Parts: sequence; C-alpha cells; structure tokens
Amino acid sequence: MLALALLLALVDPASSSLEELPATRLIYLPGRFAHLCPGEVEVREGVTRRLGRTPFGEPAERLVVLALEGEGEGPERARMELFDQRMESLGARLLESPGSSEGCDELVQAAALAISIALAPTFVLAPVELPPPIGDPPPLKPPTEPRELEREDVSEPAPPYMSWMPVGSYLRFGGGAHSTVFIGPQATVGGQITVALRSGWLELALEQKQELPAWHTPLKVLHGGGVNTLLGCAEYTIAGDVGSHALGALGCASASSGSVWTLGDAIGIAPYAGLGGRLMASWTQPDGAVLRPWGQLEWAIVRPAGFYVDRGLAWPDSPPLSITFGVTYEVAWGRDAP
Repeated sequence: MLALALLLALVDPASSSLEELPATRLIYLPGRFAHLCPGEVEVREGVTRRLGRTPFGEPAERLVVLALEGEGEGPERARMELFDQRMESLGARLLESPGSSEGCDELVQAAALAISIALAPTFVLAPVELPPPIGDPPPLKPPTEPRELEREDVSEPAPPYMSWMPVGSYLRFGGGAHSTVFIGPQATVGGQITVALRSGWLELALEQKQELPAWHTPLKVLHGGGVNTLLGCAEYTIAGDVGSHALGALGCASASSGSVWTLGDAIGIAPYAGLGGRLMASWTQPDGAVLRPWGQLEWAIVRPAGFYVDRGLAWPDSPPLSITFGVTYEVAWGRDAP
C-alpha cells in the first residue's frame, strides 16, 4: 500500500520546494464509515508527521478533499482531489483497498501519505544524503526526481454521499386517496402526497391532503379544503423481514392544520387545527415500496364554521372530532434504502 500511495501522488513532486508550504484546508468525508475509520484528527496528524510541520491553516491557499467510498462493510476506495484558491482542480487520484473494516487504517494512512506528497513532494521524497566513509570515493549522484504523472480527468462530478442522513435511514415518497368527515359541511374525498424519513422502526412523515371540490345542495355552496399533517410513527413487524414481503402495523401521533373554503351563498375560508392519532396497516415489498391503508381520528382544536353573506349562520361549528380514512403507496429512496 505504501508503494501504491507513492505512485499516486496528485501533482508533480517538482512543483513544490522546501521553502514553500502554502496554508491548506482539509475536508474529510468518511461517509458511513466514520465509526470504522480514523477521524479527521488522525488524518491531519499523519500528514503533519510526514511533512515535519503542519500544512493546515487559515486563510487557506489550497483545499484538499479526502472521501472514503465503498459498498461493503469497509471502505474500498479513497478519493482525493486538490484545488487552488479559485477552486480549480490541481489533480485527483483514487486509492483502492480490499474493502474490509480491518484495512481501513491502512487505506487512510496511504491517503495521508499521498496528500503529503501532493502538498510538498520534496519534504517527503527528498533523498537522504549520507556522509561518505573516509577514503571512499564520493557518493553516487542522487536518483532523478520521479517522473511527472498524468493528471486524472476529473470532469465527471463525484456522486452525492448523502452524509447528512443518519446511518441506516432512508426517505419515502408517495401519495394516495382519502375521505374526510366532520370537518366541512359534508364528507369529502381527495388525494394526498407524503414524504417521510425512516430510521429502523421509527418514521417521521409530512403529509399534504387536498379535498376535491363538492357541491352541497341545501346550502347552495361549492366547498373543499386542504390540510397538512405531521406524523410521528412506530412500526411493529407482524411477519416477514427486510428484503422480503413483510406485514406490519403502525401507530402514529398526528398534528394537523388547514382550512375549509366555501363559494356560493356562503363565501369564506374557515381554519382547522387538530391533534390525534392514526393507525395503519403496512405491506412492504422487497424493494422497500409499501402499501398502507389507514384510519385517523383527531380532536378539533379549531372547528370550522360557515356563514351566509346576508342571512347569518350557514352551518354551525363542525363536530369536535374529525375522521379520515385513506390508502397510501410509497417508494423508498436513499443511501440505506432496502
């Protein structure tokens, strides 16, 4: 691995001198291998130890990025790229390893050596001159400088690492249909879209429900509405497992806010807010997609009501409880999706 790192220097060793060591900023992206591999402090110490003094400081004249990649338990690649003050690439290289968790230290150490060579080649590669023995001929001429390596084509952008997501989590996107009673003048139907963050058996979801316009003949009004709901859920797996068909049940706490509108003899917008809960059945497919029929009961903190423009009350306050039934289909997306 040491010989490989020496061959994979990012820039020409002849481009730096012993007197020049520009201040550099390090960006270390271990991704999902942060718990297996050395941290940023160890990378900095490894570079400093090889150069004899630290190259890191502010304001930075150069930027070096080190990212660990791989699909197995341990990282399989270490990708490095060096930039100048104008964020123009000075070169990039890729180190590869077997990808085991035990080989992570060796991969990071090789990466630190390659970074050291890229920042100040003569600091690392300068030959050591030994004093000649008495009576021996002068020492041989030092070996020539390593030949210039061709710079790697870095025109293609690196793939996103999604390091902002917790390890083991993923996103779900979907939509469906529902029917709501006891919020407006009469029962309505509509559709909803959902986005959720899933981690283990916990889930946090945001749902937007839109009621289709409906005509209420006694009131002579066209009415509809829209409600946003935040859900915090926990799932219990009844049968099956990850990567196969699975059946489960979810219990959720819900908080909703929205409005009901009317147009006709009664015109206006009435607000709605409620707190409650939702029960869902869940059928999960091997690719992580899920089908969920559900029912929701909420206590109306703010109860909508409507009025005629010239005759007073059109329909009284809605009941204190609202009921919604629906079905949702969602697909999984993310770094750790099934």
